[in-house]
Amino acid sequence: MKLWQVGSISCSRNAKIPASTSSDSTMKIQFGSGVVSILNAHSDRVKQIHFSGDDKIIASASRDKTVKLWKHDGTLYKTLDGHNENVILSPDSQTIVTASNDHRVKLWKRDGKFLRTLFKNSDNILDLNFSPNGQFIALGSMDNKVIILRPNSNKHQVLNKHQDWVRAVAWSPNSQMLASASDDNTVILWKQDNKGEFHRYETLAGENGHKSWVLSVSFSPNGDKIATSSNDKTVILWKQNNKGEFRWYKKLKGHTDQVNSVTFSPNGDKIATASDDKTVKLWTGDGKLIRTLTGHSNYLLSATFSGDGKTLALGSADGAIILWNLDELNHLNNLDSLLVRGCDWLHDYLKNNSTVSESDRHLCDDTK
Repeated sequence: MKLWQVGSISCSRNAKIPASTSSDSTMKIQFGSGVVSILNAHSDRVKQIHFSGDDKIIASASRDKTVKLWKHDGTLYKTLDGHNENVILSPDSQTIVTASNDHRVKLWKRDGKFLRTLFKNSDNILDLNFSPNGQFIALGSMDNKVIILRPNSNKHQVLNKHQDWVRAVAWSPNSQMLASASDDNTVILWKQDNKGEFHRYETLAGENGHKSWVLSVSFSPNGDKIATSSNDKTVILWKQNNKGEFRWYKKLKGHTDQVNSVTFSPNGDKIATASDDKTVKLWTGDGKLIRTLTGHSNYLLSATFSGDGKTLALGSADGAIILWNLDELNHLNNLDSLLVRGCDWLHDYLKNNSTVSESDRHLCDDTK
């Protein structure tokens, strides 16, 4: 039996809880008054999840060779067959971009209609990301390359500075800088020149850098911080100085296995990290641990916030998509805080009042 622990609530996956099923075998299960929902439709690991800019669509990419499109309420409405692993939506939410181990990048309309193949690479594509201004799509490849596509033309730029697989790519909010994370234990920052070409600006590495593969990278919404996660079980925050350079700022420790994904919330007040240790950790934007979300049954491969910051979506190695309702979670935090304060106030009364039964004296024993 698997227990999901949400604040002071524990829910069994086999308990009587609200659930809905459909003819396509999709199941939506809710735990803890809507704190957790699980979407079960993929049959293999879910590597990437992305919300549309208007939060009306959730796109998920899986090793089962499908990309699935969901409504925000968890209803599956379209399956794109034959492509897996990577999916992103354009900033205007009108175009879906997918990449797969067939080395191809494909474009689809928002409703799931195939448009065209945009690019064919020489090796597997491990990540892709649309620039916020909509002008570029960055690819990270197993042939150690970073590739920048211009979707409105046939032009592309290849960046050859990494010495191993490029696992992840992320754009700065102003689209002027690209970060690429690699199995060579480094993150390279690429900056656009006045001709529109990108060149290496600096490398995040060295004595304070990661000691193993860098698996994920994310810019803060205002662009002054970069978060990186690694096979070395840590997350590093890099902060921009007054010269525009990024320097080591803080190391976030606590995960007990590799950290597959790191992402900032839309307003930058939270960081989420997802790990092979089957937990998600929520941190402040400055790197202070807020809480650990436990109870997941398998490795967690991806984490992403909805545009309004109210939902955290996780992709799991068992094919599940887990949606945490952060508003409800915060409500539980408030209830827990109220309970702690109440027990502090009642402590002497429960201990010393002769009219209190022996069993009631221990009501607050497990409250911290």
